[in-house]
Formats: sequence, structure tokens, C-alpha cells
Amino acid sequence: MSVKFDLSTTWRAVLSLLLSSGILLVGIGLFFTALGLRASAEKFSTIATGLVMSSYFAGFVIGTFVCPALIRRAGHIRAFAAMASVASTTAILHAIAVDPWVWGVLRLITGTCLVGLYMVMESWLNVISPNAARGRIFSAYVAVTLVAMGLGQFLVLAGDVLGFVPLGLVSILLSLALVPVAFTRTPEPRPVWVPKMSIARLYAISPMGVAAAVASGLLNSAFLGMGAVFGQRIGMSSVGVAAFMAVTIFGGALLQWPVGHASDKN
Repeated sequence: MSVKFDLSTTWRAVLSLLLSSGILLVGIGLFFTALGLRASAEKFSTIATGLVMSSYFAGFVIGTFVCPALIRRAGHIRAFAAMASVASTTAILHAIAVDPWVWGVLRLITGTCLVGLYMVMESWLNVISPNAARGRIFSAYVAVTLVAMGLGQFLVLAGDVLGFVPLGLVSILLSLALVPVAFTRTPEPRPVWVPKMSIARLYAISPMGVAAAVASGLLNSAFLGMGAVFGQRIGMSSVGVAAFMAVTIFGGALLQWPVGHASDKN
């Protein structure tokens, strides 16, 4: 027997999460580009810049071990609030302490917090999404994040890259992302037992999926971390760098809805 559901009710339930995700990713999109341009303007070496940017993704790895326990202990809303607040603080600290070693530590902390924020939103969406519409809902989520990240590139034009404004805007946006989640009427998921999953076991289940995830991670991290630096060093203006980063990110959003819609039919 098929289970009927009200799709409009489902979309209303996820709206606050999508809005929060959008605000958050505008800030993250700006964060990547502003840091890349600032590092280049401050004459950081290419190796130092690469290591600083890579620290963010090292934080992602750490967060996959640390954040699930935090979310189970504090709940989705409180964990989201705590991690967004810490990430907002690190944005300001980047502007105060301009040093590659300090930035590396701050990027590590930021990455740990951000993967936790993604866990909160995606696990929450997974719980409230019916099977018959899960593909469409997650495609909307990914499309919102990519479009927001692309739009965030242009905020780098709001102020001098050597000034406080770009990183200050990042902090403001990360803080504002708290508001839709804090006021949502959608019940947060109950804590559940999570089985342990090693990479070896995951590879045994889906070797193609693991290989694709590794390849995608390598490409995305290289582009997001060093794309702005590359653009500036080949002579692009700030507008050109923002457009270069944004167009590539927008391209990723184009196929989200048709792919998600197709997955719900299969």
C-alpha cells in the first residue's frame, strides 16, 4: 500500500532549514574567496595559502568524528547554534590576526564546525522527507546551497579585500543563519543510535560511490580553496574572480532538480 503525503506541508516544514542553509552558504562562499584574495594580497606563499585552505577540509574530517556525539548530546538546534557561533567568531579572528599559522588553526576549527552544521541540516531533512519526495527535497537543498555560495562570491566587492568588511560580512551571515533554525516550528529529530561505519566497509558496500566521493572532494577542495588565488594571479580583477568562482558554482546547481526528480521515480 502506498503512503500518501502532503507535499506542500513537507515543503513548508523544510523551508526554514533551506533558508538557514542559504544564508549560511552565502557567508561560506564569501569566506573562501575573501580569504584567498586576502592571502594573496598579504603575500602568503602558494604553499602556505594551500595549507591554510586545506586546514578547513582537515577540520571536516575531524568533525565527522566529533560532531555526531555533540549533536546527540545537545540536540539539533542547540548544536547548530553553538557551531554557527564558533564559526562566526573564527571569521572575525581571521581579520584580527593575519598570520598563516593562526589562519590554519582557525580554518581547522571552522571546518569542524561547518561539517557539524551540514550534519544538523541534512540529518534533519532526511528525517522529515518522505521517501517519495526525498530526491526532490535534497536536490532543492543542494541547489539552494550552490546558488547561495555562488551569490556569496560577489559580496567580496563590498569592501577592500585588505579591510575588515568582507570578513565582517561573513561573521554577520553565519550569525544570521541561526535565526530560521532557532524559530522553526519543525520538530527536531530525536537522538538515535548510529552504527559504526569504517571506510573499508563503506568501500565494500559501494566502491564506485567511495571513489566518486574522493574524486569530487579533491576537485571541489582545490577549486574552492585556490580558485580565487588562481584568478587573481593570472590578472583577473576582483569582479572577474567573483564571476569566475560564481559561474562554476552555479553550473553545479543546474541539474539538481531534474536529477532529484528522476531519482524519486526510480
